Amino acid sequence: MPFAEELFNLAVNPLIALLLAVLTYHFPSFVNMLLYMIYAPMFKLKVKQIGLLGFRYEKNDGKWESRGYKPMIGFNAELVYDMEKCKDWSPKKFKDKERDLLLAIGFTGLLIGAGVLTGCLFWSHNIGNEFFASLVKIFGESWFVFSFGMLLVPVIILIKLHNKNSLGAYYQEALGLIRTDIPFEQLNLKSVKELNFKKVTNAERILYFPIYFEYLDYCGMFDKMPEAVNDIESVLKPTGSSRAELFCAITLTFYYSYHCVNPMLATKYYQMAGDFLAKDTDSNGMRIKAFYELNCCRNLQKAMEYAQKANEVIDKFSIGSEREYERKCLARLDEAIRQCQNQQPAGYGF
Repeated sequence: MPFAEELFNLAVNPLIALLLAVLTYHFPSFVNMLLYMIYAPMFKLKVKQIGLLGFRYEKNDGKWESRGYKPMIGFNAELVYDMEKCKDWSPKKFKDKERDLLLAIGFTGLLIGAGVLTGCLFWSHNIGNEFFASLVKIFGESWFVFSFGMLLVPVIILIKLHNKNSLGAYYQEALGLIRTDIPFEQLNLKSVKELNFKKVTNAERILYFPIYFEYLDYCGMFDKMPEAVNDIESVLKPTGSSRAELFCAITLTFYYSYHCVNPMLATKYYQMAGDFLAKDTDSNGMRIKAFYELNCCRNLQKAMEYAQKANEVIDKFSIGSEREYERKCLARLDEAIRQCQNQQPAGYGF
């Protein structure tokens, strides 16, 4: 039976068509998540967070903890580098490993998709019921198409990242320098506007913003912050749930809790970050919550508790020169708390 005719038969059975569409997305999505988890150790990566149909779980100190629920279809795994195992890597090696990982997962997924397609085609020829045979064939064909897409997406990403005239490549280069402990003041980062790339996607802006903000903050370029904040706020969706979008949300929470104190906007982004920030036990998460409690909630005691926890885990935090940025932020926080304790005028926002 021709493929077009098979699709027509399904169209007159909307419930079956919907069920098939759900299955042909979620099965390969689940396999793709497993591939990320399997390949991670081979590339000195570890699984930081997984998403299971909107339910998110994060691994901290070897234990999986719930990070709440945000509407999302499918499955995904988010990876981070195990910096103890790759602390001597050069920026180029990081880029090469990321490329190899994406291609390994993409081609493996495609091979699995081809296997599923072959099996479904063979099985469909042995099913007596023509309608169910069509379902099996479409399931296999759809899985293969999805697998091909999962290979195509990383290829497009790699082309974009290796295009020297793109924000994505500029971001990767900056990230590589930070990982290898190059001081922030030597990065010489530019705003998106100053870089003047011909085509800049929203995804690239979202990836770049937290690093660029940290650079401005560390170097005392506070006058450039409003432009960077306005730029990201224009593209950041309130329903964003990717790790990059959540990093933007917590960065904006910090901005509106310290640099430009605005309790309403700080609360907006705090709520957008959700459990990603509320349950964050890293130094930067604790520090941001401390500033929020101090300046937006006027809760000195809670701010002191968060500040203490932030200082306790600073040596376990982050990578490269980003840790020095965090130390600088914690020094500001300690000073802000002392001023509040002494009941002196705030005077520490910009």
